[in-house]
Amino acid sequence: MDCRSKSLLSLLLLGLFSCSNSGKTGGGGGTKKPDETTTTTNSPEVGKVEDSAGFFVEITGDGKSLFNIHKGKDTFDEPCKINLGEIVDCYVDAEEMTFFAQDFALHYHVPSTMCSYLTTTPFYFINRETKLQTTALNVFLDRNGSIGVDSDTNGTINTTLGCYSSEGQATCCVGTYVENRYIWNAQTGAYDTPTSTKVTRTMEQCLGGPAMKSQPLNSFGRPSTTFQWVNGKGISAEYKFESPSKHSVDNAWITNYFNTADNAGSLPVAFYNDIDPTAGTFNVGHPYYTFACMDSADEVLAMVNIQLREWNTKAAYDARKTTPTNHDEGGFESTPFGSFPKNDFDDWLDIVNSSFDYPDYTYK
Repeated sequence: MDCRSKSLLSLLLLGLFSCSNSGKTGGGGGTKKPDETTTTTNSPEVGKVEDSAGFFVEITGDGKSLFNIHKGKDTFDEPCKINLGEIVDCYVDAEEMTFFAQDFALHYHVPSTMCSYLTTTPFYFINRETKLQTTALNVFLDRNGSIGVDSDTNGTINTTLGCYSSEGQATCCVGTYVENRYIWNAQTGAYDTPTSTKVTRTMEQCLGGPAMKSQPLNSFGRPSTTFQWVNGKGISAEYKFESPSKHSVDNAWITNYFNTADNAGSLPVAFYNDIDPTAGTFNVGHPYYTFACMDSADEVLAMVNIQLREWNTKAAYDARKTTPTNHDEGGFESTPFGSFPKNDFDDWLDIVNSSFDYPDYTYK
C-alpha cells in the first residue's frame, strides 16, 4: 500500500507506513571533518522561529559535525526540508561508535503559517514477544536468583520471562491474571509453596526505544504521540537523544534504519506486529521518528519520517558519497587488529539475521 493513502490513525497508532526502501548500516569511531551535518541555509537557532526557513529537521548538539542528516537515502547533501503536500524520508548517518557514545538532538522547525498542530511520534519497537495472559501464571525465583519459568521444577528456569514461546524467545505477559510465585529453598532443594497475587500488567515492559522514555504512556503502556499547537507561532525545539552507552543498550535501541529487502519486503517483525488479541498475541511499534504538520481537522499537511543509520567502518562512511558500499560491512579489521570485528554494535540487520525477532534489551 502506498503510505500516502494510509490514515493518520494507522500512521500514529500502528506505525505501519513504509515510505523508505532502506538497507542497513554500521558505524565506528573516527574523527570527522567539520560541519559534516547538512543543514538548511542560515537555519535559525533552537527556540527561534523564522517563517522563511520553512519546515526542516537538522542535527544539533556538541557532536553535530559527526552526523550527516539529509533528504533521501542516497542524496547526502540535500537538507531535510519539507514543503506542504509532501511526505519526505530523511536519514541521519554516522559511524557506529558515534551513535553509541555521543549525545545529540533533532532540531525541528515549523513556521507559524504552515500548520495548526505539529505531532511527534518517535521510534519504538517490540522488545519482547508480547502475549495476552488470561489464565494463572507460574513465576519462579530459581536457585541462581533468576526469575522466569521453571517448567521441570529442577531449580533452573527455562525461559527468562513469564510466558512460553514456541520460538524460545523472551516473552512478555500483559493483562490481568493471577501470578503464582515460587521461591527456591536451598535447604529443602525444592520450591516452597507458592503465594498467589492478582496482577495487572501493561505493554510498558514489553516495548523498547526512545519513545518509551520521551513520551507519555497511555493506559495500555504504549507511548503517545505529542500534539503541539503551532498556528500563528510556529515551533523550534529539539528531540534529544542520550547515547546508548549511558544505558547499557546497543545501537538498535535508537538506530531504526531497516531495509525491507531484508525482511521479505516488509518491516522487521519487532517494528510492527498486530495479531488479534483473542489469539493471545498483540504488539504495536512505530518504525520512524515522525514529525507531522496537521490542520485542525487532523488532516496531514506535510510529514517527515527519519531513520538513523550507522556505518560500521570509517572508510565506508567517508566514501558513502562517492563510492558507496554496504554500511553494514562485516569481517575483521586489518593487521594487527585482526581479532577485532568491523561490526561492533548491533543494528536491525544484525537482529534480523539472528535467530530471534526481538532484541530483549534491558535499559538501565
